[in-house]
Amino acid sequence: MVFTNCKNENKVKEIQTTKTENQAILNLANEIEKLNSEVKKFEVKSQIFIISSKKQTKVKSKLGTTIYVNPEELENIDGTNIGENIEIELKELTNQKELLKSNAQTISNGKLLVSGGAYFINMKSNGKQLKLKNNKFLKVDFPKLTENEMFLFYGKKDSLGIMNWENTKTKFTTPKLVTEIVKDSLTEYPVEEDVSETKPLTKEERKINRVIIKNSKLNDRIYNSVQLNSFGWINCDKFYQIDNKTKIEYEFIENKNLICSNLYLVFRDINSVVHNVYYDENKKYKDEQEFDNIPIGLNVELIAVSVINNKIFIYKSKFITGEKLKETIDFKEISEKEFEKLFE
Repeated sequence: MVFTNCKNENKVKEIQTTKTENQAILNLANEIEKLNSEVKKFEVKSQIFIISSKKQTKVKSKLGTTIYVNPEELENIDGTNIGENIEIELKELTNQKELLKSNAQTISNGKLLVSGGAYFINMKSNGKQLKLKNNKFLKVDFPKLTENEMFLFYGKKDSLGIMNWENTKTKFTTPKLVTEIVKDSLTEYPVEEDVSETKPLTKEERKINRVIIKNSKLNDRIYNSVQLNSFGWINCDKFYQIDNKTKIEYEFIENKNLICSNLYLVFRDINSVVHNVYYDENKKYKDEQEFDNIPIGLNVELIAVSVINNKIFIYKSKFITGEKLKETIDFKEISEKEFEKLFE
């Protein structure tokens, strides 16, 4: 009987411990959601396009992203028929500020990336999520924002809102130029008359000149089309190659009410952002308190954000990587209007 009672008491303690841990995890999740909700208020707004589901349509964004939609290659995720219209959501992130505001750090499995544009593409019909049918692809032209060699990455956020990009090893390519006929200057388009001493251009040669000019402009603006196999986050990226790396540790001035904090390392020299989350609920759950594999010699700004008792707190510090190995974070309370200025 004593042995049985001991077993029962241990079981009760085990259940109570599990309940306490589960409650701690729930509290932590709520605090992280509260924190991410504050940041989300200032994220880049989506562009929304409404098109017919009865015909193929080409949609072009403000920055030149072009999406080719074939409704026959789409289906509702629950298997039901698509409605009369398709709603396309597109988000375009081109710089560090926009990456920061959208919690879209430039990291692939721990390695730093330099972004040439990050995008979110999604489609719905009658409020229901759409997906591509098996073995079907979405054709997209992405704007060319850099001369660097770039590759296609797919992104996913974890439960803490931290983005990770997976390399598809698909390289972005640019349209080939037509170089057959040009007599004087492409800037003389359209050619009204020939002012040179050479033989005037024929009608066909003028037509070729127009193609040359168009392709030349496209070569500067967009990549060749890529085939996407799913909706969601897409990035035009390259790995940042450097041998000299360091880690940047951080600690917080003691605050018994601090549960979690978003920390961002914003690079000034390259189009990159690193995002980390600190969390500590009842001293049971704690992330590594450091940014790892950080290139040495770059200008960065460390920004920490937290919500404590429904009030916003931030910390900012600028330095060159490698010169500072540990940062002590002392939060300062700010208003929501000041918080918005932080992202601008």
